[in-house]
Amino acid sequence: MTEKSKAVTYGESLTTEDISNLVELTGFKEKQLVQLYDYYKQIAGSQIEDGVIDNQEFEESLGLQGSIFATRLFKDTDKNGELDFNEFCVGLHAFSSNGTFEDRLKLTFQVYDIDGDGGIDKNELELILKACLKENFRIKLSQKELEQIVEQTFMEIDTDNNGKIDFEEYAKYAIDHPKIMDNLAIKLPFLL
Repeated sequence: MTEKSKAVTYGESLTTEDISNLVELTGFKEKQLVQLYDYYKQIAGSQIEDGVIDNQEFEESLGLQGSIFATRLFKDTDKNGELDFNEFCVGLHAFSSNGTFEDRLKLTFQVYDIDGDGGIDKNELELILKACLKENFRIKLSQKELEQIVEQTFMEIDTDNNGKIDFEEYAKYAIDHPKIMDNLAIKLPFLL
């Protein structure tokens, strides 16, 4: 959230200033923001009528209760445990058609970089892969197969062989293999 935009919760009305700030920040059109606001209110009021989205409401809205991905995607920039409308819009922006490839790269890198140290180590990659497998019951891999995938991935992406995939290595791989980013778009009918 930028300094010039204040938090908006659903107990308030969207002002012209709020909308203008969010148009500038996200690239969403005014009509889209009004529709997003209605969607936000549905989620924010789904468990507790408190005007913000907590992690449980967020996970439920995505149909990903208990998912490591939903937890990692919960972009609470002010670290208060809740998403206000601004945080909600900024987070959706990266996955909308308004979001750039770089926006998606940054967000997905943050999902993989669990400890936030600026690099993805083998343990983090293995944890994410295990979560993927847990959420997709059709794929069964042994621990040895999982470790082989992690090793192969590091051989391909960790070009400086320091045991971590940094953002530049991740970005280069994603640019060279753009299909890995294809499924990272959220298509809400009113955002098309």
